[in-house]
Amino acid sequence: MNARAIVKAGMTGSPSSLGLPDELLAESVKRLGWAGVSYAVCYVAAHFAYRFSSIGLIADRAFYDVLLAVSLSMGLGLFWATRTFASSARRLLLAGLAFEVATSLLVSLAENQHSYAPGESMRGFSALAAWIPVFSFLVPVGPVASAVAAFTSAAMGPLGLWLQVTLHGVTPPLPRDLPAVFVPPFLMAGVAVVLAQTIYRLGMRVSQEKAMGSYRLVEPIGQGGMGQVWRAEHRLLAREAAIKLISPSTGGESVPVVRQRFEREARAISALQSPHTVTLFDYGVTEEGRLYYVMELLRGFDLDDLVTKYGPLPPARAAHLVAQMCASLEEAHAAGLTHRDIKPRNALVCRLGAESDFVKVLDFGLVKQAAGAEDLRITRPESTTGTPAFMAPEVALGVDFDGRADIYSLGCTAYWLLTGRFVFEGKTATSMLMEHVNSAPVPPSGRVETPVPAGLDRLVLECLAKDPALRPRSAAELRHRLREWAVEWTPEMAAAWWKTHQPERVAAVPLRSANATTV
Repeated sequence: MNARAIVKAGMTGSPSSLGLPDELLAESVKRLGWAGVSYAVCYVAAHFAYRFSSIGLIADRAFYDVLLAVSLSMGLGLFWATRTFASSARRLLLAGLAFEVATSLLVSLAENQHSYAPGESMRGFSALAAWIPVFSFLVPVGPVASAVAAFTSAAMGPLGLWLQVTLHGVTPPLPRDLPAVFVPPFLMAGVAVVLAQTIYRLGMRVSQEKAMGSYRLVEPIGQGGMGQVWRAEHRLLAREAAIKLISPSTGGESVPVVRQRFEREARAISALQSPHTVTLFDYGVTEEGRLYYVMELLRGFDLDDLVTKYGPLPPARAAHLVAQMCASLEEAHAAGLTHRDIKPRNALVCRLGAESDFVKVLDFGLVKQAAGAEDLRITRPESTTGTPAFMAPEVALGVDFDGRADIYSLGCTAYWLLTGRFVFEGKTATSMLMEHVNSAPVPPSGRVETPVPAGLDRLVLECLAKDPALRPRSAAELRHRLREWAVEWTPEMAAAWWKTHQPERVAAVPLRSANATTV
């Protein structure tokens, strides 16, 4: 999926750039198509009514007919696009807001074809005063987007008049008449924003009240390319949770097959008991056919944010955190499961009870069973999926792999924690993958000014061996060897760090990182 791996409550953005959850986006896209048809029909009717009643007053009849052709094409084209590209809902709605502004300019150009005689007064009102609230009613979006589109559309009134005066030499009306024509669209733009937000809030309230099993959606806290993360509450227990809603991407497979894979994967993950694996409370399918996980809601930083905010970690702390990730993977590997997307954004460090610097491994969305067992991937069997900066060579090459691929990714993660840099920094995903396959890594000690113990340096490079047989044999072995370097990071040091840097936001179970790539 295409989203940051950790999403936080209190984000300035809403679940999407337009502030709508997926089901409301789909409804708005349908209405957007009909808005295009309605505009085309009304424009054609108004065009011919004005043309035949005021044919002598039109400054440039050919230009007036061009406006008709453009308007008709835009309205019907928008309807076609909403039916053909319905899966690209957010892009369509953004295009719809641009459509509102562009059509407002076309309306203004058509209205201002008339040249006024000296002393002649302007009559009537601009159709923009009706078009702007009607569009906002049909296509309600978030507060910022609706306000920008509505008031920009109102501004097309005076802009259209100026263009006609400039381009076609139209004689403008008396200045005293201009406020009566151009102020109402701005007033109605304000009404449109209020109207759109009322409909938007009602839709959001209905969406939030929908139950996911025993949980009630409370507020959106993240958005990804294939779904959303919501903060949720259990209807009976005083327990918060994170619900990850997933829109099934069939990739050429039937929806029942995708659901089967999802359910098998969820059952496999729910069987994991390690305290260092994020807890799955529930899973299921909504009435709309969307898949969902219910997982624990955690307070902390992902390891990517941790290093980005505070810089490379002391070697002892880095070893302490990676050792806990090993504990999670140790159980998963023993169950025949390979994570396939170990990276800093899929590990959350938090305060849990009385413990500080407690790590939770997240997002087993690419989990794969060992050879010979039933494939639990949601992705298509022939795809190679993961994050290039942390992908093992054998995964990049698409050959058979096992839990030692996760060991390689742990080495990449440790490298990031120690240096704040990727092992390889290719300019493209493909070049980065090829470096993982062919290039020898620079030791962490060669990429950072602070000293890295020689033994830890060697251990990280051992995890990064191209040949899986040369890496630590298991997550358990790696965890045992990391303990030697982790002892210097004491519980007292961890508690002191968290007392100073305790996060104010809640981090939820992630959607797929923006770095995840199918190659």
